Amino acid sequence: MLKFVQNFLSKDFIPHGHCYLWKPGLVWLHITSDILIAVAYYSIPIMLVYFVSKRRDMPFYGIFLLFGTFIVACGTTHLAEVATLWHPYYWLSGFLKAFTAGVSVYTALMLMPLIPQALAFPSPALLETANNTLEKEIAERQATEEELRKLTLELERRVEERTAALQSANILLQQEIVERQQTEAALRESEAQYRRIVETTTEGIWVLDTAGNTSFANNQMAQMLGYTIPEMLGQTLFAFMDEEGQAIAIAQMERRRQGIKEQHDFKFTRKDGCNLWAIVATNPIFDQTGQYIGVLGMITDITERKAAEEALRQSEAQLRQQTNQLEQAFRELQQTQAKLVQSEKMSSLGQLVAGVAHEINNPVNFIYGNITHISDYTQELLNLLSLYEKHYPHPVPEIQAYVEMSDFQFMKNDLPKLLASIKVGAERIRQIVLSLRNFSRLDEAEMKVVDIHEGIENTLLILQHRLKQVGGTLGIQLVKEYGKLPLVECYPGQLNQVFMNILSNAIDALEEAIGNGSWVVNHGEESTHEQLPTILIHTQMLNTNQVAIYIADNGPGMSQEVQQRVFDPFFTTKSIGKGTGLGLSISYQIVEKHGGQLKCISAAGQGAEFTIEIPIHQTSRQPALVKPSALFLEPYKS
Repeated sequence: MLKFVQNFLSKDFIPHGHCYLWKPGLVWLHITSDILIAVAYYSIPIMLVYFVSKRRDMPFYGIFLLFGTFIVACGTTHLAEVATLWHPYYWLSGFLKAFTAGVSVYTALMLMPLIPQALAFPSPALLETANNTLEKEIAERQATEEELRKLTLELERRVEERTAALQSANILLQQEIVERQQTEAALRESEAQYRRIVETTTEGIWVLDTAGNTSFANNQMAQMLGYTIPEMLGQTLFAFMDEEGQAIAIAQMERRRQGIKEQHDFKFTRKDGCNLWAIVATNPIFDQTGQYIGVLGMITDITERKAAEEALRQSEAQLRQQTNQLEQAFRELQQTQAKLVQSEKMSSLGQLVAGVAHEINNPVNFIYGNITHISDYTQELLNLLSLYEKHYPHPVPEIQAYVEMSDFQFMKNDLPKLLASIKVGAERIRQIVLSLRNFSRLDEAEMKVVDIHEGIENTLLILQHRLKQVGGTLGIQLVKEYGKLPLVECYPGQLNQVFMNILSNAIDALEEAIGNGSWVVNHGEESTHEQLPTILIHTQMLNTNQVAIYIADNGPGMSQEVQQRVFDPFFTTKSIGKGTGLGLSISYQIVEKHGGQLKCISAAGQGAEFTIEIPIHQTSRQPALVKPSALFLEPYKS
């Protein structure tokens, strides 16, 4: 067997391509032709198989399969011819051809006896004629059968209809009897249940007709109003309320006619004259045609709740009144405390300033009064020494040595300068003492006619040390825009206190901003007021009897919340120990005491401006004709 297979696939022969001398044109001609023939041979049986699968009623089913096998075998032999061009499988090729020959001969033999049968098939024309005749007969037969079937069905239908009608009538009659019995039982149960609900509910049920007359009321409703049910039936709704309630009820009835459901509190009048407060939930009633026929009301007694609410309101009103009284008393206490604290503080400050001024003033006057004499005496001594040098140019060695050691010439030249400096310092001390006395104004407790600008300058003189640059920190620039003001009638000491409080707060704010790094020191460069921490003081006339003083800074400003409380007693944004919260509160009261106004305009990051408006004459106050603005803040925003 193995030998047969080896011979079957033997390669001892020469490939068929050698016969074509391996000429490409000839070789590819045979290859292309054999492959196309094989493809065609394989396609034909596929179509035959498809045709036979769709027409299984066709005769000679087997001959079609034989034809398909024969054609596939033919295609395979052509593929074998392509393979033998390179591989000498001639035994395999011969076997395929032998198989193809066998199938072909067998197919031819099987086809011979089928030819007479095929020829006996009628022609298409005869088949069409026979089919038409047969279809006509079938149609006539079917028409006759359909007519007979219809007559039979009609007869059966009439019999069934007659029978069904009788059965339906009996069934309907039985159903009506059962349904009526069930309906009557359900109605009785529903009525009993409805009556139990109506009679046992804790809410009042009240039904009115279109005219507002009572058509139904349960026991609870009658008990709420203190009536019996027969007493309520037929009574109009308005008989159970006062005139105010009647006006409300008329409007409510009209809304029910519009189909509006509502729930609201209402006050009725009981039979004994007492008031009945109730929650009334009303629903309009319509018949099957949509016609309005009345109102159904569910009534809940809330008289006790209303009484409790009224008592609660009265208690809240009393508590609110007491709270307001306590708040007023607390505010008055705060103001009194603030006044006492500030009064004591300013009294102590005034006494201290007066004492310091008095103690300093006497020695300073002594020094200032004798400085001229010292200068004259010193000059006389210097002149004497000059004469001595002139007439005795050669002193004894001991004197000569002392002169050289003590640098006598330098002392001679510097001594007049020192005396002049001492005189300037003494004059400065006299001015400071005078400013302290003017600021405290202890000798001016009554109203005086004073120069506002002088008071501002005295205050600035006391605060001058806080405006200067210290070390590497920035100094605070001061811009004064004084208008032409007349003398103003006021309490000078108190008004100076207002200037001191506002300017001190401005300096505190700017120092805080400097400490936080809001300004950077640029040594050797000139800076404008917009670039430096600045305080602006501006004064102007508002009208013939009113002046305004504006004190603005370009510091960090304040929020809206802080601005609303800035004049409250003891309110401060400073840390503990740095502020009492009384300065601006006392300032506000002082300005009000003068018949003026103290205002604050500020925003976070945009500085702050305080406006002091006071009348020139206290006896005839006139309203301000010019409204001050915050324009002074614009050039100084940080």
